[in-house]
Amino acid sequence: KKQGKACVEELAGALALSSMTVRQHLGILEREGFIVSGEERRPLGRPRYVFSLSARGEDQFPKSYALLSERLLREIKEQEGEAKLTQLFEGIAQRLADGQRHRLTGRSLPEQVGLVTGLLNEEGNLAEWVETETDYTILAYNCPYLRVAETHAQLCAFHLRFLALLLDKPVRRGHCLMEDSTFCCYHVDKPTE
Repeated sequence: KKQGKACVEELAGALALSSMTVRQHLGILEREGFIVSGEERRPLGRPRYVFSLSARGEDQFPKSYALLSERLLREIKEQEGEAKLTQLFEGIAQRLADGQRHRLTGRSLPEQVGLVTGLLNEEGNLAEWVETETDYTILAYNCPYLRVAETHAQLCAFHLRFLALLLDKPVRRGHCLMEDSTFCCYHVDKPTE
């Protein structure tokens, strides 16, 4: 990480391991997608293979995305006001829904709810859905925005609005992680016959 790239011999020396052991570990890391290798040409001699982190490997190191998001949202709120922040979240919800709506076209409501639940899982929500007598209920056991949502309630409203826009139906929120529940709950009423 500190050097950006290294060859087997450099790693073996730094780790006090044999070159064979280092090669075995590098092979595993490369197969798993944590590192990439490539030839490095030198002015003299043969090229050497060097290894560096892949995007997946880089993602293993701590990041402060929640902190940055919190600071950006706070700055927008201070400079432009609460209404502007709400307007921005509305725009994000609209754009996200517009970009995914084609996946729901021509499908039944239960299929749509299943697909939307899958989209939530792609975002890290750990969601599932159940059918009750009166509605389809989406249960999300994780909030990928939790740390930011603790200080910006607009995120919860954004999530609810995104679901309503995407399903083109009213969506009611029940339980919420922000209100000491163990999950967020979204209800989509069944059509009345």
